[in-house]
Amino acid sequence: MTKVEGIQSRNTFSKAYSSVAKGVERVSVSNGKTAPYISEGWRVIKQGKTKTLLERHFSEHKAFELLVWRMVYLLGFDEISGFSGATITRQHGSTNQLDVVATSSDLSIVFECKCSTSANPRAFDANVDSPKLTDNVNELRKFYKSDGRNALKTKGVFCLSGIRPTKADQKRAQDSGQKIIDESTVRYYIELAERIGAAAYYQFLAEIIGGEEMPSMKDIRIPCVKTRIGSTVAYQLALTPEMLLKLAYVAHRSASALDGYQRMVTKSRINSMRQFIDEDGFFPTNIVINFRTEGARPIFEPAPSEFSTGDARLGMLRLPATYGCAWVIDGQHRILSYAGHKWASTSTLPVTAFEGLDRSKEAALFEEINSKQKRVSAALLAELFSSLHINNPNARYQVKAMASATVDRLKNRKGGPLFGKIVGADERATDIRCITVKSFMDALDKVGFFFWKLNGSKLQQGGPFWMGDPYESVHRAEEILACWFDAVQQGAPEEWKQGERGVVATNRGVAACLRVLQNVFQRLRKESVDFDTLSEKEICDAISPFGLICGSAFRDLRTTEFEAARTTYGSSAVPHYHYTIVRYIRKEGWSDFESEGYDQWLKDKESVNHQEAMLMVTEMEKAIQTTVRGVLDQVFGEDGWRQVPEDIRSSAAALREKKNGTLELWNYLNLIDYRPIVTKHWKLFESKFGWEQGKDKGTQWMVDLNNIRSDAFHAAGNRVNHTQVEALRAIRATMVERELLS
Repeated sequence: MTKVEGIQSRNTFSKAYSSVAKGVERVSVSNGKTAPYISEGWRVIKQGKTKTLLERHFSEHKAFELLVWRMVYLLGFDEISGFSGATITRQHGSTNQLDVVATSSDLSIVFECKCSTSANPRAFDANVDSPKLTDNVNELRKFYKSDGRNALKTKGVFCLSGIRPTKADQKRAQDSGQKIIDESTVRYYIELAERIGAAAYYQFLAEIIGGEEMPSMKDIRIPCVKTRIGSTVAYQLALTPEMLLKLAYVAHRSASALDGYQRMVTKSRINSMRQFIDEDGFFPTNIVINFRTEGARPIFEPAPSEFSTGDARLGMLRLPATYGCAWVIDGQHRILSYAGHKWASTSTLPVTAFEGLDRSKEAALFEEINSKQKRVSAALLAELFSSLHINNPNARYQVKAMASATVDRLKNRKGGPLFGKIVGADERATDIRCITVKSFMDALDKVGFFFWKLNGSKLQQGGPFWMGDPYESVHRAEEILACWFDAVQQGAPEEWKQGERGVVATNRGVAACLRVLQNVFQRLRKESVDFDTLSEKEICDAISPFGLICGSAFRDLRTTEFEAARTTYGSSAVPHYHYTIVRYIRKEGWSDFESEGYDQWLKDKESVNHQEAMLMVTEMEKAIQTTVRGVLDQVFGEDGWRQVPEDIRSSAAALREKKNGTLELWNYLNLIDYRPIVTKHWKLFESKFGWEQGKDKGTQWMVDLNNIRSDAFHAAGNRVNHTQVEALRAIRATMVERELLS
């Protein structure tokens, strides 16, 4: 007889959960026996008279197992295995260790955890691992049957960390009735469970056993009205929140699927809606769902024809007996706010249920509801673009959708160069997490990546990322771009870590790196007509040397070219970054490296008369100083200096002391200090310094002049451009006109 040990009630672990959540294990040993533990990485937390408490972080593989354990604990499974897993003992005496087991009234799951490490980079092989998991699932099924739980469905699930299964692995697991999820999915359900509690359980089941018949849901019939909305069949009905939680799958964009488009639920909003329900509040507007799963569609049983009018037909709707067979288009917070509520099985919610709405129409309906009625932010719609348009027949939309999906993959690629660098619509930007989805997506939605030529709305010629299928193309783009930015990171490791302070891992830096990659693709394509069809590894091998040089440019020129460009050009710094890298690549031995517009940029840059700029700045600064001091001395006499704002006088005195100076304090003012002096005594200076209406607009030219002065004298070797020189000439002409200069 099969025997299973190590599975206990979930409540058993309530006190121990916090230590698992921290990722540490603790042990108490006699004071004289700590040495072996310390040599194995344990550290002393507390030492008593006779016992010492030690702690250590779990190994990478054990930490991942316990991450999966945390997930099933938070999802609320009734019984779960302990921290050491469970053990199956067969009739003939052999035993097998199970990583994590979770059981509820509906389902029992055996989780096999696989974690890639440097010691075991290929930790998963479905040809070997899938039969083992099948055997363990069958043995567990036998155990539950002997325990009287014949109707319990038993499932095997692989949880992978740092492993990308091959198509063959995926097919082998699928053919064996097994599911594969990755670490990002595990973390997603942990976050979801922490936000919405019990409702996450149904969402998880929808992902794991969606489409599989559940005996407990068979033969459920609901009164409804069948009608048409446009050309699509729709049903108007009322369902209990409990039933909706089982039927409806909320496809959040944080999950593993490319076509999830709902934003992550807000815990505060869930709580406020639960309070609203507690106070007898109700939701009069319809939940909108779509029965999209083939083979799990509702069956309409019409009432006699006299109960019909026009397109509306009264009848009964036999619901599918599967979890997650309907996708929520609108109303996720309303549904989830009832999770675990005392009225979840007795209240009803009005529902509009579509049947077989294709994904593009479903996405368009979501976009219609949310963009035009609820005003979803542009940042969020950029993130959702992949979900809404990945299957759009218009190539322009599809290319943008693939760019959006690729950025999302790179954002969530644990261990990848852009992990923790891209800020989502629901996240707060920091100095390190400062690359926006929209800017990255816009930079990627260009010729030379997914396409070379578009003919109107049709793709005429695919680019190096294009594989003939949008999902395969996104995977290819992710792999190549991860390789490219990894090479850039290797070239500028310290700068890459610093985000905004390091220039390269920023919106402008990423956009410039992508422009360089375009040039690299163009070069390699000229060298090999088959370049676009090379394998991902072959393309990565070809582009990595250029990525390394690109990063080196940011490392070597950060405090000169790139810092100067950031302050000088602002948001228009990307072309300057781009061409600066091109020039660096040429100097590194690729003298024939081409980039459209580079030669003109270099010509413009080198033809600027820096000497003229510095002479004009010096002349104009002297004129401003002479005029301001002259007017104040004339009007206030010996008290002229006292008319300077106090903070500026203090700064001048501090600077003179720092320099051990002996000149008058007037000589220690900065050019920009004269603007607040002028605005303080506006009536005295308006005729000469007020070039537009009002103090601020009237003296903006002084700010512009000061900025150019900074570039001419301080920004790493007189970095002024043609536009700035022309601006200086214009300022000087007006100063002559206003008699500030002769």
